[in-house]
Amino acid sequence: MARDIYITWHYTTHGIAYMKHILSCFYEKNTTDASVLGKQKYEQDYCNSIFDNNTGNKLFDKVYYLTTRQEVVNKVSSRLHYHNMSFENDEVLQAKGLVEVYDDLRTNTSFGYDVDKELQYVKEKYSDKYADFEQYMWRDIQHYEIKEQVKWLKEKTNFFNVYDENKI
Repeated sequence: MARDIYITWHYTTHGIAYMKHILSCFYEKNTTDASVLGKQKYEQDYCNSIFDNNTGNKLFDKVYYLTTRQEVVNKVSSRLHYHNMSFENDEVLQAKGLVEVYDDLRTNTSFGYDVDKELQYVKEKYSDKYADFEQYMWRDIQHYEIKEQVKWLKEKTNFFNVYDENKI
């Protein structure tokens, strides 16, 4: 029995949202053949929306996301040291008025890149920006620890419209 399996590793510069975007390209083309994807450039917000509907089409039998211990990532990566450069220069976050929100979160160290705490804080303090923050959180998710990225994927995204939780 042939099985289609997708295996990728943790990119410290892009995080788990990158995996989700790559998988969405396969679903958009309805194929497991990477050569069919070609060199087409995909708009990331479009990729993020591909999983909005449950099509019942399970292209990959299993998805493996390979990581290492967070301590190793922290030593070999500068992702946490340059977080400001990411959200402050993001044109979408600027347009949505979310730079102020991220600046507040990053200067308030009690959150420590905790997805649940940050979402709750934004809901309480910036209720008018909460929906946009939740929708565009993936744009800065690479700066969170791996366990928080996985939590975000499993609990806060549309990913399981396509995949069953036990398939990743």
